[in-house]
Amino acid sequence: SLEVINENNCLGYSEMFAIDIGGNFKPKIRILGDAAICEGATVLLDAGYGYEKYLWNNSETTRFIKAASVDSFFCFVSDKYGFSGWTDTVHIRVLPRPMQPKTSVFGNQFICLEDSLPIQWFFYNQVIPNANKKQYTADIAGVYKACVTGLNGCQSCSDAIDYLVGVSEKKNDLSVRIYPNPTHNELNIDLENLAGEVIVSIYNQLGQIIISEKVISASTFHQSYDLSRLSRGVYILAIDNGTLRRHYSIICR
Repeated sequence: SLEVINENNCLGYSEMFAIDIGGNFKPKIRILGDAAICEGATVLLDAGYGYEKYLWNNSETTRFIKAASVDSFFCFVSDKYGFSGWTDTVHIRVLPRPMQPKTSVFGNQFICLEDSLPIQWFFYNQVIPNANKKQYTADIAGVYKACVTGLNGCQSCSDAIDYLVGVSEKKNDLSVRIYPNPTHNELNIDLENLAGEVIVSIYNQLGQIIISEKVISASTFHQSYDLSRLSRGVYILAIDNGTLRRHYSIICR
């Protein structure tokens, strides 16, 4: 019934009436991403905010679930006011990825053996700008890979190219050898044909100096560094002789 009060503060009630909302309670599932996902990927499904209980058709009982396979999903929800019902149904599709590309390595020359799909080269999982040809020339030690993209937008990547192990270089008469790399605890650095002052530094990914040493007037230099206290990750070794600065990637495992 409806309660009403007039201007003289007289109270009255209407006749009893019913409200039927049963046909309107139909929550919708939100797809937080795309309903078409690539093989190996997942998409998050949201049954909605404010319910006390959730029961998905795959028996999960949380508001959010991850979908990773071709399937249809719906959920039974109920709140503290007694409203309950089934959500709508969403359908997830899984798209195939292209075949994994193969690569050939000749020193610092990398070749992707795929010529029918767009190519993109990566350095530590970061896109290398304008590196979309079959061949790529590495100018710094690190981990590379080539990825190809299919017509459906799904991507497949080559095995990692580890251009790190036992870095050995001779350029402008300065010979550099870094080993083992990757390393678990100790890193060795050998320098030969030094001329004047050279600064050897190791930085973390934030650009903070972890180790720095100045080498003066020595034709050769050998030093072992204890990296056992460093967290796992990638570090940068810089060798600077005042006119030439070289960078090398160091992996701590």
